[in-house]
Amino acid sequence: MAPFIRWAPLAATILLLNACACPPLSSSYEDPESTLASWQSHLCHDDAQGEYRCLSADLQASMGGFQTYIAARRALSESEPTLTWLLGRADLREHVVASDLNRVGRRARLTLEARGQRFELGFVQETAARIDLEDGRFLFAILRLPLEQLVGQQIAAGRVTRQWLELAEPRLAAGDLAQILSVHVEHRWKIDSIPGLLPTTGNNP
Repeated sequence: MAPFIRWAPLAATILLLNACACPPLSSSYEDPESTLASWQSHLCHDDAQGEYRCLSADLQASMGGFQTYIAARRALSESEPTLTWLLGRADLREHVVASDLNRVGRRARLTLEARGQRFELGFVQETAARIDLEDGRFLFAILRLPLEQLVGQQIAAGRVTRQWLELAEPRLAAGDLAQILSVHVEHRWKIDSIPGLLPTTGNNP
């Protein structure tokens, strides 16, 4: 795994953002732009858990977990004026000057520009499954297949007669089937690389 490196460019960002007019907290991951807005809103409100949820599972794993993220976040000691100013804006989406979306590869890249400087963020589309149970528990898993590969169909006489969803995860224990309240399966765009802040994982589109 790539080491957790190069935090200096965003050094004073966290400390300065609280002085800005923060956008409302958001937790939308329906497209890369929405995820970008969600990450920036949690960053502005100093909500580390919310920031962490915007990162891909692979990126979280490469950092060794939440505590490593927190330790590195607290270690910021230097600032880069342009990027600090950019992250302090109410809407980072206004500074997106280019986007590259690869639906087949399930990856995307957004290029932000401010004061003549450009910064590229990488994204990956994850499939998330959540099963809510009657006793208040829920089971959650990140799946390795896109939704279209999880849906099975039975066709007879030229029409669909049966459809089903195949989930290997999250794993249900004995007795859980009778307690299922709901099943949610969705695509979520998550941040997979932030040059200068987090190590790069995955591939560009």
